[in-house]
Amino acid sequence: VFEIENEKVVIRHIFAVALSKFFALHPEVYGGDDRRNLLNEGGYELLKDYLQGKPDDLKQLLKKSIPPQLHRTFGIDDYLWIDRLIGEDGALEIAVNEYKSEVAQLEDELKRCKKEDNFSLANSLDYALKQLKGNKSLIDFLVRNNVLPKYGFPVDTVELQVNFGRERKSGDTLQLARDLQMAIAEYAPGSEIIADGQCYKSRYIRKMPARGKTGAWEENYYCKCPNCQEPNFSPNKLTRKLGAECISCGKKIPGPRWQLTIEPRRGFLTEGKPLPAPIRRPERDYKTADYYVGDIQRKEIDKLRFEVNGNEVELESTSNDSLAVVGLTEYTVCPVCGYAIDALTEEKRPVHKNPSGYDCQNKEWQSKKLARLSHVFKTFVAKITFCTLEALDYDTMLSVMYAMLEGLSRELEIERTDLKGCLHQVLWEGSNRPIYSIILYDAVAGGAGHVRRLVTKDAESFQRVLRRALDVVGNCTCDPSCYKCLRNYYNSNVHDQLDRKKAKQFIMKWIGTYTPIATQEEEETEGIEYLSQEKDAEGYATWAEFGEAYSIDHLDKWNDELIPKDCLCFPEIRVDNQLVRPYFAWPAKKVAVFESDVKNDAESLKKRGWACFNLDDDVVTINNSFTEN
Repeated sequence: VFEIENEKVVIRHIFAVALSKFFALHPEVYGGDDRRNLLNEGGYELLKDYLQGKPDDLKQLLKKSIPPQLHRTFGIDDYLWIDRLIGEDGALEIAVNEYKSEVAQLEDELKRCKKEDNFSLANSLDYALKQLKGNKSLIDFLVRNNVLPKYGFPVDTVELQVNFGRERKSGDTLQLARDLQMAIAEYAPGSEIIADGQCYKSRYIRKMPARGKTGAWEENYYCKCPNCQEPNFSPNKLTRKLGAECISCGKKIPGPRWQLTIEPRRGFLTEGKPLPAPIRRPERDYKTADYYVGDIQRKEIDKLRFEVNGNEVELESTSNDSLAVVGLTEYTVCPVCGYAIDALTEEKRPVHKNPSGYDCQNKEWQSKKLARLSHVFKTFVAKITFCTLEALDYDTMLSVMYAMLEGLSRELEIERTDLKGCLHQVLWEGSNRPIYSIILYDAVAGGAGHVRRLVTKDAESFQRVLRRALDVVGNCTCDPSCYKCLRNYYNSNVHDQLDRKKAKQFIMKWIGTYTPIATQEEEETEGIEYLSQEKDAEGYATWAEFGEAYSIDHLDKWNDELIPKDCLCFPEIRVDNQLVRPYFAWPAKKVAVFESDVKNDAESLKKRGWACFNLDDDVVTINNSFTEN
């Protein structure tokens, strides 16, 4: 689990440990895997009291099962993780509130139907209410609401829930659940889903409980750069007003160009009663596209540069990196009930029904949102940049990417469906416009670490994969591509752009002897050796607290500034055979702080681009993103 280094996976592991400890102490709440005791009989309130009491035995259990380097990140000692479970926006708090909201809504609708003598719908609602409050699996409830991890660690599963109008059957246990990456295409509003011998039509994007008209969904923004056409994605709400720089060419994209996207974390609802399953294929087949968006919290595993046949290639592997899957269809969405239709093809009715089957209070289409569906997920990423003008051609690089995916799968014996890829434009000094870099990533939920095997210090693994990719496109006889080489079911939308001959000609130029090239960062740090770290700041939250423990008088000026995680305290550093002893150092930021005059002691560091300061200087500000003002 911890090798995956996925935040959502780790936090669900913490939830699992905490819940198992609670259920061991209160078996009556677990009730033999019966969720009624937790949801209807005060069990959840008892759980909240238990966790808010911050029991020490639970903390010790978590510290044993969580690696020490993650204790501070997830707030094990101070129980900060509790808010993510039972806080206002906690995973279990939202699930319980949603359950209670659905019960209350069904009860209100049932009373309304009885007053209107609508006995047919009343019977259906009464059956639905009994089913909802009946004996169902507690573990299943926790898994479906992303509180507990599931097999394969899918951390973002959502459901297409069947609406109240459906005729219920005795013993009915139909569940339509998908990972969110797939759900935004398969369960998109307007889609038809065949299950249990019936055809269900998705129509509503479910809102967060008790959020009113605003803040009902997680909203992001998407657009293609007008300059380089690279897709951009942003979670910042100010992007729509202020604009933002393109991640590829760096030019400003005006705010009005950014389109709203909705992340449907609570899933979808069907429309009306289901129909008998037709013989034909369902009408709707919504498409999505994956884009690399990067992540400031990603962890760089390796970044290497090689020369081969007079050309350069850069290989980079990262973990906890981010990609976004964005739907290609734009929807008109009601902010009151979540009713959504295709903005281009479906009829814009002045009046529409809410999920309960009654007229929605929002009757003006002008007040509805235009939005796409989106989802951001984290995984392992391998980034391959061929520094050549040939990388300007999209079709060539697309063909090379799929050849490499096939080569990676076959050479390293990885299931092909566990690997995906996309193209991402990057600036290169040899061209006046961005070239296409290949992004390969783990399609397994949370990431399994497959693609990190591609990037090694000697480039041996990369060369093997490249040769296997050449075999894939070189030993086929098709024109331009077929299912034996580059095509598969999942890339059917680009079949006409895939050309094995283009991929073959490109890859052949990169087969040869790979010679490492030192990057600028490696050149600047060459000759620097960190010999020791005499004292450790671990366990001290602020500089004032650390200074008091070690009798350092000068740290009071930083007050309660948090201690950065990448800080070395009292290190001995050998630079070009010279021993340097600063008080503190941040190698990643090239910053060192000394007790006295730094002119002589730190000259070698300053030559390598380091910023060196005197501990007595008032200009020094220490925080998580070091500034000198």
